[in-house]
Amino acid sequence: METADILEEIERVLDREVRPDLAAHGGAVEVVELDQDGTLHVRMMGRCAGCPGAGLTAESLIQEAVTEQVPGVARVVLSQHVSGELLAQARKLLAHEL
Repeated sequence: METADILEEIERVLDREVRPDLAAHGGAVEVVELDQDGTLHVRMMGRCAGCPGAGLTAESLIQEAVTEQVPGVARVVLSQHVSGELLAQARKLLAHEL
């Protein structure tokens, strides 16, 4: 299966089995990337971003749903990456430019 096909299937599984549960708590999940070794990197968003339970959610809810239903995904890890755009905005706020 091609990477694009795997990513489409991941999105379908997330939409069907994961996102509704997260949305009930004001949260969301975004796919960051899928490594060649089958590691899926995800970012928690909304109220789930920064939540102490986010790691457990990624490891249990997301990993269980995705690895069981999508061949090619070996594990799911939580990405803590902050975008360059967000960092630039934070710098402007700290410099009182906004």
